Amino acid sequence: MFSQSPIVCNVPMDEPGRHIGSLDLMTSDNTHYYSVIPIPIAVFNNGEGPTVYVSAGTHGNEEQGQLVVRRLIADLNLSDIQGRLILIPSLNLPAARVSARVSPLDDANLNRSFPGDARSGPTSTIAHFLTNVLFPICDAGMDLHSAGREAGMPALTYLGLNPDKELTKRSYELLKAFGFPHAMICEDGGDGMDDSAHALKIPFIGAEFKGMSSADPAPLKQGMDAVLRFLVHTGVLKDPGNLPPPAETVLLDHRVLTSVRAPNEGFFWPAHEMLDEVKAGDVAGMLYSFDEIGREPTALTYPASGVVTMRRTHARCAAGDLVVSTAPVITSDDIL
Repeated sequence: MFSQSPIVCNVPMDEPGRHIGSLDLMTSDNTHYYSVIPIPIAVFNNGEGPTVYVSAGTHGNEEQGQLVVRRLIADLNLSDIQGRLILIPSLNLPAARVSARVSPLDDANLNRSFPGDARSGPTSTIAHFLTNVLFPICDAGMDLHSAGREAGMPALTYLGLNPDKELTKRSYELLKAFGFPHAMICEDGGDGMDDSAHALKIPFIGAEFKGMSSADPAPLKQGMDAVLRFLVHTGVLKDPGNLPPPAETVLLDHRVLTSVRAPNEGFFWPAHEMLDEVKAGDVAGMLYSFDEIGREPTALTYPASGVVTMRRTHARCAAGDLVVSTAPVITSDDIL
């Protein structure tokens, strides 16, 4: 269907209706002998309106978004849609199948592989397909994450700032409609999915669900409501009239994110909860040596003031492991 990529899309993108199929990724290695890996995709196409993209499972061990997109596919009716909605619940299917952050096919991180190259391995091929085939037909999009099992994060939206101020404003409007209570502000120019979308002048955001990929009802509902608000805002979904209003979003500056790391192997006892406000020099927690049980614990301190935005979920850590991160609060006037 699309000659720009070795991935074969077997759903009719332009035909009206609800279509379920796959993006067939060709690969050949020690496990797959000229095999096709079918990445599930759903397309709802109903009349005039925008084309909107939503994916999850870019990191295969982040499962809440994968569940939410599957529920969208199950719950939405074609009559709810005005335009075209593209849903990919487990974009990095090889990684999702084994609940891994990176692909077992080539050990590559999909969200560090954009804009992609169709001749540089399966992960880069997926990135290339999005950049060159799907994104050019889209009017808006988002990618769902949930921090995996190693890091705890609050419910966050991600916004990449672009030199095109109007594009940044349009993406910021998506962020506000999505309505998570906190957002991380980053800079475009990297190798992530949103960077490729923004390079094509497509407003695009990312999100981290709260809950470390657990199936807790509250974070799942919070995420589902947010995605529905996002879709209503883009115009591709008719307003059901029963969605909770978006939260007032506090903006955090990822550009000056600071991290506390373990200097040696041990067990970390954190001193603060997620979203606590801390000062530079405050004790972030105590590190207890793994081997030297008679050694005094090491007090780890914050290098800068800010809000706790990420914390290691496991007490056990190795030398160099991130145990907690902070970012300062900024306002919309600082970015628009």
